[in-house]
Amino acid sequence: MVSENSVQILLAHRYFWPDSAPYGLLLRQIATLLSQQENFQVTVFTGQPAYSKAVVAQGPRPRTETIDGGATVMRARLFSEQRFRSLFRNLNAILFSLQLAARILVQRPKVVMCSTQPPIFGAALAQFAAGIIRAKFIYHLQDIHPEVAWVGGQLRKSFVPRLLRWVDARTCRKADHVVVLSTDMAESIRKRTENPNSPVHVIQNYNLPDYSERLDVPEGFKKKPGIFRLLFAGNVGHFQNLDKLVAATSLVGEEHEFELVIMGDGKAKPELQKQVANNNNKRVVFLPYQPLSIAEPLMSEADLCVVSLLPDVYRYAFPSKLITYMSQGCPVLVLAESESELGRFPERYKIGYSCSQESVDQIARTIEFAIASASDRAEFSERSQQAWQDFFGREQIDAAWVNLIQSCDTTSANQVSSGAKR
Repeated sequence: MVSENSVQILLAHRYFWPDSAPYGLLLRQIATLLSQQENFQVTVFTGQPAYSKAVVAQGPRPRTETIDGGATVMRARLFSEQRFRSLFRNLNAILFSLQLAARILVQRPKVVMCSTQPPIFGAALAQFAAGIIRAKFIYHLQDIHPEVAWVGGQLRKSFVPRLLRWVDARTCRKADHVVVLSTDMAESIRKRTENPNSPVHVIQNYNLPDYSERLDVPEGFKKKPGIFRLLFAGNVGHFQNLDKLVAATSLVGEEHEFELVIMGDGKAKPELQKQVANNNNKRVVFLPYQPLSIAEPLMSEADLCVVSLLPDVYRYAFPSKLITYMSQGCPVLVLAESESELGRFPERYKIGYSCSQESVDQIARTIEFAIASASDRAEFSERSQQAWQDFFGREQIDAAWVNLIQSCDTTSANQVSSGAKR
């Protein structure tokens, strides 16, 4: 029974558990946490599984169900995306956004939180509906659109992208709270809104939970004795700028025995495989996407785990894989601008190395230095896991989310905070 004094919270995202979309899994953790708090009533508004073909094959979920902790999951009526996927995915984005706005107006929650899926217009409609009923609106940004597509070369700064930026900037200005993943993203939001006092909060993501069956690591995937292993794990896309890293492996001296393992799938993977084949580069190994039960042990045994981004992307996105690496005690190699929060991570926490992502020769020299300093791995590993526990562990993230929601009844709209101690 809903108490008269309870805080009704509506969390919205197009994809949700049991789909394998990362934010959908993250949102389940947030929903479970909040629903376990006294006087919080949590509803997740989402769609039927469509992200993972394996999950879609299991059939539709109930329109309404209760998950662990007591959160209620409500699913919008959308078209199947198994045929004409691009057409129906775009149509479903519109339908989901409209049904989300309607749900807000009917349910009248006190707090509404929306992410970036559907992008831009989903959050805009949710904020508009929340404003009508005077609910607090939280905009949870995993990346900042369309700017991240601009710097990634996927969009020109033409009329339509500029209009999209205006719409999303308006949503940020109207939001009671904006949650991002880094101080650089927070600064981009402040510039966007032209308000240095924008209510921006930095809260890192949880490590993704693994709801799948536990699997053993195949013998062929394990690190061979005497070989220095660099590991990249995650989406193999253009934003990751991995062609420079792959090129650098050919410049490392032949006296160094090492390999670069790229584990994951993405649009840039075929190009990277072609680059490796054309150069007859035996030092680069590709593995397909792996569930966490396999990926995490491979991270733990790697000598160095890699994070890489295109120039300027750090202003609009932050790779959460860095925090996942730290949770596994991984020393890291960050390829990013030295002035970015991302680029400063290895030095700040004494957990590895960083260098510019634009110089192939500098990347090669940094790899050589890391190999020569392999005896430092144990100290890096210990500090990496300790820093994760101290600053980015579940306890810190739980507290940040609970405090943010609790403040929604009383907070002034001009408070800037950070969700985890830096």
